[in-house]
Amino acid sequence: MEDNRNKQIIQQVFETSLSGMKEDPWLAQRVLNKAHGEGEKRVKKKWTVGLILVIVILMCSLVGLAWNHSYVIQFLFGKEADSDEAQLLAAQVQSIDIVQKSDAYVCTVKDAYFDGKTLAVGIGFQADTPIYLVGEEVKVNGEHVDYVEYGSTIEEMWVGNQAPNEKLAAEEWIHGMECIFAQPLPKGERAEVTMHITLLKPRQGVKTVDVYQENHLAMWAEIDALYDQGLTPVSADEPYEVLISSGWHETLDRTNAYQGPLCDVDALVRYANMEVVDRVEVTFMLNVQ
Repeated sequence: MEDNRNKQIIQQVFETSLSGMKEDPWLAQRVLNKAHGEGEKRVKKKWTVGLILVIVILMCSLVGLAWNHSYVIQFLFGKEADSDEAQLLAAQVQSIDIVQKSDAYVCTVKDAYFDGKTLAVGIGFQADTPIYLVGEEVKVNGEHVDYVEYGSTIEEMWVGNQAPNEKLAAEEWIHGMECIFAQPLPKGERAEVTMHITLLKPRQGVKTVDVYQENHLAMWAEIDALYDQGLTPVSADEPYEVLISSGWHETLDRTNAYQGPLCDVDALVRYANMEVVDRVEVTFMLNVQ
C-alpha cells in the first residue's frame, strides 16, 4: 500500500516537473535494454522516503533553473518572478533564442508565452552607449497586433530604462512586449510572429527638459531651442522619453502640455535629432498553448 502511494508521488513529480520536456523513445529503450540485460536477474526494489525526497528536490531545482533564466517571466513579473503564479506560467514558456548583434549592441529574442489571447516576448539587450528602442510593429499570421498600452518596454524606451546621459552597465537588460488579442486563437494551432524594433541614438548630445513645468510656452521654447542647436531634448523624468520639437505639427497649440507622436521613427529622426542605429526584424513560430 505504501509502495503504491510512493510510486504515485514519484509519478506526479515527474509529470509536473518535466511536462515541458520532449520524450526520447530511443533513449528510453536503450535504458531499458541496459537495465534488463540478458542474463541479469530482475529484482523488485522498494522506493524509500529518502529517495523520494531527493528526486523531488532535484525536479524542483530543474524547474527553478529554467524558470529563473526566462526573460519573459522576468519581464512579466519583475520582482515577483519567484511567485507561484510565475512558476505556473513558466511551464508554458517557449524558447526562441534568436540573436542579432553589431558593434553597437546585442539583441536576444529569448522566449515567449502565448495562450492564444496573450502574447508576451522576453528580449535582452546589451549596449555600451545609450540606445533608444522603438517597437514599430508586431504581426501574428500576417495580421497587425497592437501592444498592451504601457505594458511593453520596447515602446520608446532607452535600453535598461537608464537616463541617456549615463553610461550603461556591462550587463544584459531585460525588455519585453505584450499583446492582447480581441479574438483569441484556438489552442493547438501554430502561429507565425513577426516583430520590428528600430534602434536609435542621439545624433549629438542630449539635454533634459522638465515637461511638467506650468509654463507650457516656455517648455516648448526650450525643446525647440535644443533641437535648433542639434541636441536631442529628453524628458527629465522616467522613462526619459525623447521629446519631438513642435515643428512636427503645423497647428500644434504650444499653450498645451507636451504631446508628440508615439513610435514614429521618422519624426524622431527629423524633429528630435536622432539617428537609426539598426533595425531588429525577427520571425518565429509559436504554439498556441
